[in-house]
Amino acid sequence: MIKAIIFDIGGVVVYEIDNIIKKKLDKKFRNKFDKYSSLMDSGKLTLKQVENIYKKLTKKNLYSLYVNTAKKGDIDKNVKNLVFKLNKKYKVVYLSNTFKEHYLTRRKQGAYTGFLFGINSYKYKMRKPETRIFNLMLKKLNLKSYECVFIDDRKDNIQAAKKLKFNAILFKNYSKLIKDLRKLDIGA
Repeated sequence: MIKAIIFDIGGVVVYEIDNIIKKKLDKKFRNKFDKYSSLMDSGKLTLKQVENIYKKLTKKNLYSLYVNTAKKGDIDKNVKNLVFKLNKKYKVVYLSNTFKEHYLTRRKQGAYTGFLFGINSYKYKMRKPETRIFNLMLKKLNLKSYECVFIDDRKDNIQAAKKLKFNAILFKNYSKLIKDLRKLDIGA
C-alpha cells in the first residue's frame, strides 16, 4: 500500500531553469556547467565559489544570473494543487537537488509549501541519483521503498529509484502524471 509520495522540485513543481541558464552562460563555461551544478547541489562548492571560477574565465556575474533566473521559474499550479490534495491521504514530501541560494529563492516563491518536509541535497552533501539520499528519505519517512511513489523529471533519478524498489514516475507533464498516479490507484 502506498503511504508516501515524494516529489522532485525543479522540473516537476517548478519549471526547470537549467537549460535557460546554460543558454545565457559564456561558451567557455557552458560545457562545465553540469559539473559545477552537481558540486553545488551536493554541497561541495557554494555558488560564490563557482562565481569566482566563472569570473576568472569570463568577467561576468554568475550569481545574479542564477538568482534572477530562479526568480523567474514559475510554479506549476496544477502540480502544486495536486500536492495539497494528496496531503489529505499520504505523506507528501520532496527530494530536491539544489543549492542554498536556489532553495532560498524557491522558498520565497512558495515552492515548498504544502509538503510535510523535504530533503535539499546541499544540506546533506549528497544528491540524486545517489542511493544514500534515497535511503535518507526512507529513514525520515520510516517507510519501505515499495510504500513510496517517487516523481522526478530525470531518467537517471527514476532508474535509481526503481533499482531501490520505489514506485517511480517519470514526470513529463501534469496530465501524464495524473494518469500514472491512477495506474497506482492514487486518485487526485
